[in-house]
Amino acid sequence: MSLLFNAMNNNYTTDPLAIAVQTQVAPEYMRLPKAGERDPLFGLSRTVLNELVLPCKRNQGRPPVRSVVLRRRGARTGLRLIDLDSLRGYLVQHVEPTFVPSGEEVVESGATV
Repeated sequence: MSLLFNAMNNNYTTDPLAIAVQTQVAPEYMRLPKAGERDPLFGLSRTVLNELVLPCKRNQGRPPVRSVVLRRRGARTGLRLIDLDSLRGYLVQHVEPTFVPSGEEVVESGATV
């Protein structure tokens, strides 16, 4: 009788478990891809990304895309992370206008009339 009494007073349940909803959080930074590989988000090569984030002749010494380097104190090398908002902004600025056949107008949404 005492075993039955204890089982009835404990906080046991047969209700199904509630599953927590998982939301995807967009990353803020992206690591440079390995040599010979392309980044998974935009398909850009390591060389192109380096030209966008490092001062060089191609960008007149002023990189258009922000990046950060994580390195230990005194270390020569580190981990370069590219700011994805900055990269997306750069790509949006350099979108080529779409081809519009003669006689059609371009509406601001990008649709043709």
